[in-house]
Amino acid sequence: MSTNSALSKYKFLGLFPLVMAQIGTSGDNSVLTVATASLLASLNATMSDIQLANIIYSLCAGCLMIVGGMVGLIVGWKKTFRIGAAMCAVGELVVAFSGNIFMFTWGGRLLVGIGASFLIPSVLGLIPGLYQGNDRAFAFGAIGAATGIASCLGPIAAGFLIDTFDWRIAFSCMAVYFTIVFLGSLLVGDVPLPEQKVRFDLKGTVVAVAGLFLLIIGISKIPVWGLIDPIAPPVIGGSPLVLFGMSPALFIALLGLITLVLLVRIERNVEKTYGSCLIPSSFLTTPQVRSGLYLTAMLFLCFGGSFFLVITYLQLVAGFSAIMTGIAMSAMAIPMIVFSMGIPKFSPDASPKKICRTGIAMIALSTIPMALSLNPYGVNWLMYVGLFFFGAG
Repeated sequence: MSTNSALSKYKFLGLFPLVMAQIGTSGDNSVLTVATASLLASLNATMSDIQLANIIYSLCAGCLMIVGGMVGLIVGWKKTFRIGAAMCAVGELVVAFSGNIFMFTWGGRLLVGIGASFLIPSVLGLIPGLYQGNDRAFAFGAIGAATGIASCLGPIAAGFLIDTFDWRIAFSCMAVYFTIVFLGSLLVGDVPLPEQKVRFDLKGTVVAVAGLFLLIIGISKIPVWGLIDPIAPPVIGGSPLVLFGMSPALFIALLGLITLVLLVRIERNVEKTYGSCLIPSSFLTTPQVRSGLYLTAMLFLCFGGSFFLVITYLQLVAGFSAIMTGIAMSAMAIPMIVFSMGIPKFSPDASPKKICRTGIAMIALSTIPMALSLNPYGVNWLMYVGLFFFGAG
């Protein structure tokens, strides 16, 4: 079969599993945040525990994202996609049957995060190989809209399942969902492996994961362990030790930062010796690549922060039920879907730089009405205005 006929065959059917994968990986954290109140009661957990469970997914997905991309170049994007979907399905099942917060976090959430680190780069690797020209722009628009769909339908569906049944049912449904994604991968075409053989960079992977893990854990533990002065036990989750009379959080974060600085030097030597590495020098020297990394980091930071802050406030302060929270978040999701699909469709030649700048400005401005909406007993209508502009941005 020729390449053109293969592309034609998988042109539309193959896009559905990719969109489903994006919805699943984007919606997973929203299911967790909507389930916050239920998890606090059911697993006898603290807010610090829930925050860590939330972070572990993002930490794994972020730390191992480049690793997943490297694996895709070695074994093929389709195979990497299937591995990721299978790991997500198993991880969600472990979460659903967890008897305590430790298994929930370090068993299920860890597996789902690793699975996402394989799925997400696979989607981004398959689209350029399977779609060209306007079809590629539409496919990427569909992936962007999938994030909006996940933000809209994920919390609503999860809220309904949690309020009607239990949080375990919601995560069991996520396991079934990723199983369908795995089976749907049969419809996805594959792209040829690169002619130049890629060597797996084990040293860089270990150092990168260690550095990011230390940095993020250190920063995330500041509210619990203290910034300078340690929050000592018997406070729940208080500082486990004291270093030079100070909280260990900043020391751990600093150690992670030093490790990442050393990583740059290590990778330079690995690339010089083997020709390929986890973080190529082009990541640091090519302006377009650096800009893409900065923008992606900003988006993940905005999404993670807004989801955790807004949903937690709505549930614990405003007293929203899980489904009420999901409906509120649709104010953000609907404009996200409209703009993600509408810009590639109606303005395919629009400047990506202008679109990005406009989006960042809208996200920044959206925080003003969101902040003004807060009161000691809940929120007012300005929260929905802020969420709308955030989703549009």
